[in-house]
Amino acid sequence: MTKTRIVHPQGLIRAYLDSGTKKIYREIQYKVLAGDDHVPYGTTFQNNSTNLHLVVNRTYSGGPLRINLTDSEGDPVDGHIEIGETELGDTGPTGTIYTVSPSREFTVTATHDSETVKVTLTPYGVTNGSSNGETPRNAGGSA
Repeated sequence: MTKTRIVHPQGLIRAYLDSGTKKIYREIQYKVLAGDDHVPYGTTFQNNSTNLHLVVNRTYSGGPLRINLTDSEGDPVDGHIEIGETELGDTGPTGTIYTVSPSREFTVTATHDSETVKVTLTPYGVTNGSSNGETPRNAGGSA
């Protein structure tokens, strides 16, 4: 077995090669999600309420899903995040939380100080049950 490590601007690839066949039998990728050299974020889907601004970066099913919550001035908000019926957690002082994208259409709900805002989207490559591959939609927010 030969172990190879390749560093690139957006992360690291670790590959294990079979010494006999010279073929890769295992590969692990580590990707930078934040900072100057982060992986490119997907298309943004966003929605506003009176005092909250929710931005979700679309990704592929199982990909890194970035969720960002700010106030009306653009400052980070520590809000509670849910995806569908599942509680994800709080965004913390940066206003951002990461998770793995679901495999079908989903709704992200953000709540702060009894105010709620929602965004509904579909991962890349998922047609949302339609044969025409229509563009996902943004959900309406509520105060």
